[in-house]
Amino acid sequence: MIDDQLDLARVDSQKKSFASCESEEIVREAIEELKETICSAGASVQIVSFLPQISCDRRQILQVFRNLIINAIKFHERESGEPPTVWIGCRETRSETSNSEMFWQFSVADNGIGIDMQYAKQIFRVWYRLHENES
Repeated sequence: MIDDQLDLARVDSQKKSFASCESEEIVREAIEELKETICSAGASVQIVSFLPQISCDRRQILQVFRNLIINAIKFHERESGEPPTVWIGCRETRSETSNSEMFWQFSVADNGIGIDMQYAKQIFRVWYRLHENES
């Protein structure tokens, strides 16, 4: 938890160093770093579409993908009999506020327990949990 707090503090305190990055390379690095966790859970992580070159803080985007993959595995419904599966994709879409503005929309989906939409706003609160940690 202390490491997580330090990571969060760094997000606000460090100047953002945006650079052009290959998002597929970042996702593959996250998968490689989590290889042991993925294998021990019998999980699979699949890239299901083209992942573009983006301008970002590479370290922060890597952390986002690591967290999403870990959460998908951690909150998998073990009783289902199916191994955890995570699908990562991206699509180009139009901005809701400007029809001419296009942007990349990434998606991370899994066959886990899901999130009831009544809690959609709460999932972004720091340190808030919808489900108890079972592992």
